[in-house]
Amino acid sequence: MKTVVVGILVGLTLAVTGAEAAPAAKPANHAKVPPGFFGMVPLTDPSAADARAMSAAGVQSLRLLVYWESAEPTPGNYDWSYYDSIFTNIASAGLSTAAQFSSTPRWLSDNANRPPIYSSAQIAAWQGFLINFARRYGPGGTFWEQHAGLPYRPVTSWEIWNEANLTGFWGGPPSARDYLGLLRASGTAIRGVDPAARIVFSGLFPFPTPGEGVKALKFLNAFYAAGGTNKMFDALSLHPYSVSPKDLIPTCRRFRNFLNRHGGRRIAIWITELGWGTGGHIPNTFYRTTEPKQAAYLTRSFKALIEARRSLRLQRVFWVTWRDLGGSNNTFFNMGLLRADGSAKPAYYAYRRLALR
Repeated sequence: MKTVVVGILVGLTLAVTGAEAAPAAKPANHAKVPPGFFGMVPLTDPSAADARAMSAAGVQSLRLLVYWESAEPTPGNYDWSYYDSIFTNIASAGLSTAAQFSSTPRWLSDNANRPPIYSSAQIAAWQGFLINFARRYGPGGTFWEQHAGLPYRPVTSWEIWNEANLTGFWGGPPSARDYLGLLRASGTAIRGVDPAARIVFSGLFPFPTPGEGVKALKFLNAFYAAGGTNKMFDALSLHPYSVSPKDLIPTCRRFRNFLNRHGGRRIAIWITELGWGTGGHIPNTFYRTTEPKQAAYLTRSFKALIEARRSLRLQRVFWVTWRDLGGSNNTFFNMGLLRADGSAKPAYYAYRRLALR
């Protein structure tokens, strides 16, 4: 799920239920989970206040949706001020960033969702952007040199595209062979700057409806059949939205078993989108529920995932989202732990109890 909503909630003040005011009373004991396990997908640019509030609620990492044109508005002309401010907010709160890259700038394509791999000029431009982003925000990057007073939280993971198995997010009929080309070009550019970078396979929506895209396991089969290898990525990203939590572990298990059968036991699984909405009607009302049930589903999901994380080799879980988008009729935009006015839903307290225990 990609949103191009930028900053419209930055000016809102968090309300009385204390999403920001509540202190992180004691250090979290995360002995059972790896670093960064408790993640969040903010749908708007994280303000300094929101970043602090997320940290106080036990959030450890943010999935940052990176839009190329925001950093390179015209070919070869970089303006890092936009992302400098975002990284300042995130790092100041002690959060890490899981960067997710999709969208093609208007100066390169008339379809922002169509990946930039269909000409040598597109590939060169795409690789140039990734290289420059890595040199700016990756380990030893110029941003960190220029902001030595900030907690050091460089980008070490790179998720390449979003829901590449869905027609809408691929900008046309999905192609595993073409995605292989995108992943190969991306990995070459990124690892040329940071050999230790972790490449994350595009978040896959497991079971799209007819006409919506290609089923994720079929897409992965086609990826390997086209020559894809396990060396090309370090983690497989999933978006296992479910009608209820009981479907979550069986879905993840199918992908773990698939990777194991294909020699990918070392490959981790990341859940980079998970949630249930408490408002909206379109699309996907299957994922709409009440506020009390949202909290219950969140609790059941995280407890089950923590229990199964070793057998799944699960490393990260990112909840969608921190705050609802006011006035939206889209269920996905109403999955927040906070309401649009900043007041906390029961799910906020459920997340905080789990993350800070």
